[in-house]
Amino acid sequence: MAKAATAAAAAPLHSGLPDEIAIWEILVRLPPKSLLRCRAPQPVARLAKAFYLCASCDGLLLLSKRNQLSICNPATRQYAPLPASSAFIPLGMYRHRPTGEYRILLYKEIGLPATDGQDACHIFALGSVQPPRSIGSLQEAEQLRFSGVPVPFRGNLHWHLNKHWYLQKYWYLPENHESRSNIIIVFDTTAERFREMCAPVVPDHHKLFEMDGMLGMSGFNDTWPIIDVWMMQEQDYESEVWTLKYRVELSNADLLLVQFGQFVDYWNVVVASCDGAVLVLVKFGKSVLQFDIDGKLVSFHHKDLLVTQHRLKQTLVPHTFFPRLDGHSVNAWPFI
Repeated sequence: MAKAATAAAAAPLHSGLPDEIAIWEILVRLPPKSLLRCRAPQPVARLAKAFYLCASCDGLLLLSKRNQLSICNPATRQYAPLPASSAFIPLGMYRHRPTGEYRILLYKEIGLPATDGQDACHIFALGSVQPPRSIGSLQEAEQLRFSGVPVPFRGNLHWHLNKHWYLQKYWYLPENHESRSNIIIVFDTTAERFREMCAPVVPDHHKLFEMDGMLGMSGFNDTWPIIDVWMMQEQDYESEVWTLKYRVELSNADLLLVQFGQFVDYWNVVVASCDGAVLVLVKFGKSVLQFDIDGKLVSFHHKDLLVTQHRLKQTLVPHTFFPRLDGHSVNAWPFI
């Protein structure tokens, strides 16, 4: 029986084609909508279990497996492990415009053997032989780890923090504590410094996103199925002005609960645009439901799907840092 299971797991995607052709010459050329209608091929399913997607930038994917970081470009089929120590936790990836380098923002986990600036944020340049360099400490650095995927906008990285949630979680403050201010942490990828900016007043469940050249934030509460969508125009970025753009009331919420199960505990929601239309993806039970801006159910997908803020924009532009990385390979990914 073990041999049969092994043979089934190793079965090719197509009986007449090698997996290398089926994956790299066919699947990568299909539009996302076509792939969504199909079940994930077995090698891709094994990839999802083996690797964790940490960050994406300009067609590059930053992956983690057993605390070992690696970088790849699915379009050019390039892959390389990274020399950065497993003691570092990735917070984001970006292109440093003055030098053209792709860099990883790292955080060194507290509790490890003390070193100079051990609680500071660090930067590692892809292709560099130098170890990650410290850029100083940030009081909220530890919380950035739990604040989701940073949102790129105007060349900067953004995280939304709920100071009250953080204080209550780690310092056990009561619900009626006077400090309920929300902030957005901005990492300037040119100056490589952190700063704060104001966030709209939203309920405890919130998501930051970018859409159509605007910075956005969705907010909702557990008592009523309404999702508020706040937007910041690019011209309002410096003045930090937010506008309530949409209020999406989910239709037939009671029936959806019966059919698909409870909302995820933190209401996993993604707001995105597609062909000029605004789409809202909501996690219900083990399903992901797609709503339009009027709150009407458009489609749903089963099979334990998760929604994420990661975005992949494919590029065939060769990156010069790949050949400088030990273990660099092309067309021979170790995880497929």
